[in-house]
Amino acid sequence: MTTYRIEFSNAYVKPLLPGRDLWLAALRSGTYKQGTDALLLNGCYCCLGVLCDIQGRPRHGGPLQIGFDNDFDVINTDNPLYDHLTSTGDFPEGVSVSVRIEDNEEETVTNLAACNDSNLTFPQIADLIEAVWADAPHNWSTMRNPIPCQSSTT
Repeated sequence: MTTYRIEFSNAYVKPLLPGRDLWLAALRSGTYKQGTDALLLNGCYCCLGVLCDIQGRPRHGGPLQIGFDNDFDVINTDNPLYDHLTSTGDFPEGVSVSVRIEDNEEETVTNLAACNDSNLTFPQIADLIEAVWADAPHNWSTMRNPIPCQSSTT
């Protein structure tokens, strides 16, 4: 089992993350199958891919891979949350997160993509996001309900 530990600096104040609670609900919903190494690959999402999906970001790709906003691996600069998370879901200054996989030593991770690829579950990642960021009204121009992934042939 993969576990994590969060440490905050004494002066840490949770920054706002627009739409945080919508993202948490999607991660905790059980609707999305979790994968690694890509926003969306073969019907499996990274935690950041879930965010792109609920935001209704434009999809692209072929039968084996689908990304969002013309990027397969990371949040694109066009995403309205890029300024809050950068491309990989970086933790704000004053936050330190360590992940332990099974009986291995703890490793410090600097972003949500690394947490996802270290096999933290979506509910664990949702708990981590909830601890690190405060909710704010979202500023997304489009949003959609989660739908099962269909392979694209474009």
